[in-house]
Amino acid sequence: MFEKLSKPKFIGIVIVISSVLGPIIINFLYSIGNETPIFITMWNAAETLEYFGTLLGATATIAAVVITINYANKSNEVNRIHSEKVNHRNIGIPICIELIDNCNPVIVFEIIEELQRKDDKNNNEENCLKTTEKNLIRFLKM
Repeated sequence: MFEKLSKPKFIGIVIVISSVLGPIIINFLYSIGNETPIFITMWNAAETLEYFGTLLGATATIAAVVITINYANKSNEVNRIHSEKVNHRNIGIPICIELIDNCNPVIVFEIIEELQRKDDKNNNEENCLKTTEKNLIRFLKM
């Protein structure tokens, strides 16, 4: 039966059972001690119950802190993953837009024509075909 329970659930069940049975056992032991003293203590039942309550409160506080820390770690991990996704998206969108713009045939021809105009000023009409090929190669290397 206990093999199927996870560790936090098992610890929770033990805490609940001890919080219910602890005061009952303390009360029972002190009620028996009044009739036939089995053991003699320097404190009474009320002080023992206070001590038990303090231990139970400390245990509950520690459990709450552990749960809070685990929740904060999981939340930080989710926020980190979300932030990375947003950053990647913000990086990817401009690159995609630039690729789409560069693949636009109108822009390709405009760049080639501009390069051709620059070369036409420097070259004569015979080398026009070679210049266009050079410009296309230059554009592809960009």
